[in-house]
Amino acid sequence: MVTLIILSVIIVFAIQEYEQHIVAAKAARARNDLEDLAKAVRLYNIREEKPFEIGTFTAQYLGTFVGTYLETAPPLDPWGKPYLHAPELGVIYSCGPNLVDETTNFAGKSDDLVYHYLPADFYVTRAEYVDANRNGQIDMGDEVEISFSRPARMEGVSLFDFRTVNPENAFGSAKVVAPAKGRSLKIFFGPPLPPRIKIGETKIQVFYDIQSVVDFSSPPMPLKSLEDVVIQRKRM
Repeated sequence: MVTLIILSVIIVFAIQEYEQHIVAAKAARARNDLEDLAKAVRLYNIREEKPFEIGTFTAQYLGTFVGTYLETAPPLDPWGKPYLHAPELGVIYSCGPNLVDETTNFAGKSDDLVYHYLPADFYVTRAEYVDANRNGQIDMGDEVEISFSRPARMEGVSLFDFRTVNPENAFGSAKVVAPAKGRSLKIFFGPPLPPRIKIGETKIQVFYDIQSVVDFSSPPMPLKSLEDVVIQRKRM
Protein backbone atom coordinates (compact mmCIF):
# COMPACT_ATOMS: atom_id res chain seq x y z
CA MET A 1 0.00 0.00 0.00
CA VAL A 2 2.80 2.39 0.89
CA THR A 3 4.46 1.68 -2.46
CA LEU A 4 1.19 2.34 -4.33
CA ILE A 5 0.68 5.61 -2.47
CA ILE A 6 4.20 6.74 -3.27
CA LEU A 7 3.78 5.79 -6.93
CA SER A 8 0.44 7.64 -7.08
CA VAL A 9 1.99 10.80 -5.64
CA ILE A 10 4.88 10.58 -8.12
CA ILE A 11 2.47 10.14 -11.03
CA VAL A 12 0.37 13.10 -9.92
CA PHE A 13 3.44 15.33 -9.69
CA ALA A 14 4.68 14.07 -13.06
CA ILE A 15 1.36 14.90 -14.69
CA GLN A 16 1.36 18.37 -13.15
CA GLU A 17 4.93 18.99 -14.30
CA TYR A 18 4.03 17.85 -17.81
CA GLU A 19 0.98 20.10 -17.95
CA GLN A 20 3.04 23.08 -16.73
CA HIS A 21 5.65 22.30 -19.37
CA ILE A 22 2.96 22.30 -22.10
CA VAL A 23 1.57 25.65 -20.88
CA ALA A 24 5.08 27.17 -20.77
CA ALA A 25 5.85 25.89 -24.27
CA LYS A 26 2.62 27.40 -25.63
CA ALA A 27 3.33 30.71 -23.91
CA ALA A 28 6.86 30.78 -25.36
CA ARG A 29 5.50 30.16 -28.86
CA ALA A 30 2.91 32.90 -28.43
CA ARG A 31 5.56 35.41 -27.29
CA ASN A 32 7.66 34.62 -30.36
CA ASP A 33 4.62 35.12 -32.61
CA LEU A 34 3.80 38.42 -30.90
CA GLU A 35 7.35 39.69 -31.39
CA ASP A 36 7.25 38.80 -35.10
CA LEU A 37 3.91 40.58 -35.54
CA ALA A 38 5.23 43.63 -33.67
CA LYS A 39 8.24 43.85 -36.02
CA ALA A 40 5.89 43.83 -39.01
CA VAL A 41 3.69 46.55 -37.47
CA ARG A 42 6.69 48.75 -36.67
CA LEU A 43 7.94 48.43 -40.25
CA TYR A 44 4.47 49.31 -41.57
CA ASN A 45 4.29 52.39 -39.35
CA ILE A 46 7.69 53.57 -40.60
CA ARG A 47 6.86 53.16 -44.29
CA GLU A 48 3.19 54.08 -44.50
CA GLU A 49 1.52 57.46 -44.05
CA LYS A 50 -1.13 56.16 -41.64
CA PRO A 51 -0.37 53.86 -38.69
CA PHE A 52 -1.47 50.23 -38.65
CA GLU A 53 -4.95 50.04 -37.07
CA ILE A 54 -6.32 46.58 -37.94
CA GLY A 55 -7.53 44.85 -34.78
CA THR A 56 -7.41 41.15 -35.73
CA PHE A 57 -4.47 39.31 -37.27
CA THR A 58 -6.16 37.12 -39.85
CA ALA A 59 -5.60 37.05 -43.60
CA GLN A 60 -9.24 38.10 -44.06
CA TYR A 61 -8.57 41.48 -42.46
CA LEU A 62 -4.90 42.05 -43.29
CA GLY A 63 -5.09 42.12 -47.10
CA THR A 64 -1.78 43.19 -48.67
CA PHE A 65 -0.15 43.43 -45.23
CA VAL A 66 0.48 39.72 -45.80
CA GLY A 67 3.17 39.40 -48.42
CA THR A 68 4.38 42.98 -47.88
CA TYR A 69 5.14 43.05 -44.15
CA LEU A 70 4.45 39.42 -43.21
CA GLU A 71 5.83 36.65 -45.39
CA THR A 72 2.86 34.35 -44.71
CA ALA A 73 -0.57 34.61 -43.13
CA PRO A 74 -0.34 35.05 -39.37
CA PRO A 75 -0.79 31.90 -37.27
CA LEU A 76 -3.46 31.37 -34.69
CA ASP A 77 -2.26 31.48 -31.12
CA PRO A 78 -1.55 28.15 -29.34
CA TRP A 79 -5.15 28.09 -28.12
CA GLY A 80 -6.62 28.36 -31.62
CA LYS A 81 -7.60 32.03 -31.63
CA PRO A 82 -6.33 34.98 -33.74
CA TYR A 83 -3.83 37.38 -32.24
CA LEU A 84 -5.38 40.78 -31.49
CA HIS A 85 -4.24 44.39 -31.69
CA ALA A 86 -5.06 47.47 -29.60
CA PRO A 87 -3.56 50.25 -31.77
CA GLU A 88 -4.35 53.11 -29.40
CA LEU A 89 -2.28 51.42 -26.69
CA GLY A 90 0.36 49.98 -29.00
CA VAL A 91 -0.37 46.45 -27.81
CA ILE A 92 -0.46 43.10 -29.65
CA TYR A 93 -1.79 40.26 -27.55
CA SER A 94 -3.18 36.77 -27.18
CA CYS A 95 -6.07 36.08 -24.81
CA GLY A 96 -4.12 33.05 -23.60
CA PRO A 97 -5.80 29.91 -22.26
CA ASN A 98 -8.38 32.07 -20.42
CA LEU A 99 -7.99 30.07 -17.24
CA VAL A 100 -8.18 33.24 -15.15
CA ASP A 101 -11.02 35.10 -16.83
CA GLU A 102 -12.46 35.94 -20.23
CA THR A 103 -11.57 39.64 -20.11
CA THR A 104 -8.60 41.50 -21.47
CA ASN A 105 -6.51 43.20 -18.82
CA PHE A 106 -3.17 44.63 -19.89
CA ALA A 107 -2.19 45.37 -16.28
CA GLY A 108 -1.30 41.73 -15.73
CA LYS A 109 -4.43 40.58 -13.86
CA SER A 110 -5.37 38.03 -16.50
CA ASP A 111 -3.57 35.28 -18.37
CA ASP A 112 -3.27 37.35 -21.55
CA LEU A 113 0.12 37.40 -23.24
CA VAL A 114 0.90 41.01 -24.18
CA TYR A 115 3.57 42.72 -26.29
CA HIS A 116 3.96 46.52 -26.12
CA TYR A 117 5.60 47.86 -29.27
CA LEU A 118 5.37 51.60 -28.52
CA PRO A 119 7.64 53.57 -26.15
CA ALA A 120 6.49 53.60 -22.53
CA ASP A 121 6.73 57.41 -22.33
CA PHE A 122 4.55 59.92 -24.17
CA TYR A 123 6.55 62.73 -25.72
CA VAL A 124 7.22 64.74 -28.89
CA THR A 125 9.37 62.68 -31.26
CA ARG A 126 9.91 65.20 -34.05
CA ALA A 127 8.86 68.56 -35.48
CA GLU A 128 8.97 69.03 -39.26
CA TYR A 129 8.59 72.21 -41.30
CA VAL A 130 6.49 71.95 -44.48
CA ASP A 131 6.77 74.57 -47.25
CA ALA A 132 3.06 74.22 -47.99
CA ASN A 133 2.88 77.08 -50.51
CA ARG A 134 6.10 75.85 -52.21
CA ASN A 135 7.69 79.27 -52.57
CA GLY A 136 10.97 78.37 -50.86
CA GLN A 137 10.40 80.81 -48.01
CA ILE A 138 9.26 80.41 -44.39
CA ASP A 139 6.11 82.51 -44.40
CA MET A 140 2.31 82.58 -44.13
CA GLY A 141 0.64 79.42 -45.36
CA ASP A 142 3.47 77.12 -44.27
CA GLU A 143 3.19 74.70 -41.35
CA VAL A 144 5.02 72.63 -38.77
CA GLU A 145 3.92 69.05 -38.09
CA ILE A 146 4.52 67.77 -34.55
CA SER A 147 4.59 63.98 -34.05
CA PHE A 148 4.21 61.94 -30.84
CA SER A 149 5.61 58.67 -29.55
CA ARG A 150 2.14 57.24 -28.88
CA PRO A 151 -1.41 57.78 -30.23
CA ALA A 152 -3.03 60.77 -28.54
CA ARG A 153 -6.39 62.18 -27.59
CA MET A 154 -6.53 65.91 -28.31
CA GLU A 155 -9.04 68.52 -27.19
CA GLY A 156 -8.66 72.27 -26.99
CA VAL A 157 -5.03 72.29 -28.11
CA SER A 158 -3.65 75.80 -28.56
CA LEU A 159 -0.38 77.50 -29.41
CA PHE A 160 0.05 78.27 -25.69
CA ASP A 161 0.72 74.56 -25.06
CA PHE A 162 4.05 74.86 -26.87
CA ARG A 163 7.00 77.22 -26.81
CA THR A 164 10.07 77.68 -28.96
CA VAL A 165 13.71 78.42 -28.23
CA ASN A 166 16.11 80.14 -30.66
CA PRO A 167 14.14 82.26 -31.13
CA GLU A 168 11.29 82.44 -28.64
CA ASN A 169 7.74 82.86 -29.99
CA ALA A 170 8.96 81.67 -33.40
CA PHE A 171 5.48 80.61 -34.58
CA GLY A 172 4.12 84.16 -34.73
CA SER A 173 0.31 84.18 -34.80
CA ALA A 174 -0.04 80.57 -35.95
CA LYS A 175 -2.99 78.34 -35.10
CA VAL A 176 -3.10 74.69 -34.09
CA VAL A 177 -5.11 72.14 -36.05
CA ALA A 178 -5.43 68.87 -34.13
CA PRO A 179 -7.59 65.79 -34.75
CA ALA A 180 -9.64 64.28 -31.92
CA LYS A 181 -7.14 61.42 -31.89
CA GLY A 182 -3.98 60.67 -33.81
CA ARG A 183 -0.19 60.60 -33.79
CA SER A 184 0.42 64.22 -34.80
CA LEU A 185 -0.94 67.77 -35.04
CA LYS A 186 -0.15 70.74 -37.26
CA ILE A 187 0.71 74.36 -36.57
CA PHE A 188 -0.35 76.62 -39.46
CA PHE A 189 1.31 80.01 -39.94
CA GLY A 190 -1.23 82.79 -40.46
CA PRO A 191 -1.58 86.57 -40.14
CA PRO A 192 -0.93 89.01 -38.67
CA LEU A 193 2.47 87.93 -37.21
CA PRO A 194 4.81 85.97 -39.52
CA PRO A 195 6.82 82.95 -38.33
CA ARG A 196 10.48 83.35 -37.37
CA ILE A 197 11.64 79.74 -37.16
CA LYS A 198 15.13 78.71 -38.24
CA ILE A 199 15.29 75.26 -39.82
CA GLY A 200 17.74 73.05 -37.89
CA GLU A 201 18.09 75.59 -35.07
CA THR A 202 14.71 76.43 -33.55
CA LYS A 203 13.70 74.04 -30.78
CA ILE A 204 10.14 73.24 -29.72
CA GLN A 205 9.16 72.37 -26.16
CA VAL A 206 5.94 71.33 -24.43
CA PHE A 207 4.73 73.34 -21.48
CA TYR A 208 4.73 71.27 -18.29
CA ASP A 209 1.78 68.93 -17.66
CA ILE A 210 -0.55 70.12 -20.43
CA GLN A 211 -3.94 68.39 -20.41
CA SER A 212 -5.00 69.13 -23.99
CA VAL A 213 -2.88 66.27 -25.40
CA VAL A 214 -2.93 62.96 -23.50
CA ASP A 215 -2.40 59.33 -24.45
CA PHE A 216 -4.80 56.38 -24.11
CA SER A 217 -3.24 54.78 -21.03
CA SER A 218 -5.09 54.56 -17.72
CA PRO A 219 -4.66 57.04 -16.16
CA PRO A 220 -3.74 59.05 -19.27
CA MET A 221 -0.26 60.57 -19.47
CA PRO A 222 0.07 64.19 -20.60
CA LEU A 223 2.48 65.02 -23.40
CA LYS A 224 5.97 65.99 -22.29
CA SER A 225 9.41 66.89 -23.62
CA LEU A 226 12.06 64.33 -22.77
CA GLU A 227 14.52 66.52 -24.66
CA ASP A 228 14.44 69.53 -26.95
CA VAL A 229 13.24 68.71 -30.46
CA VAL A 230 14.78 70.74 -33.28
CA ILE A 231 12.50 71.70 -36.17
CA GLN A 232 13.77 70.05 -39.34
CA ARG A 233 12.62 70.27 -42.93
CA LYS A 234 10.20 67.47 -43.77
CA ARG A 235 11.40 65.03 -46.37
CA MET A 236 8.88 64.92 -49.19
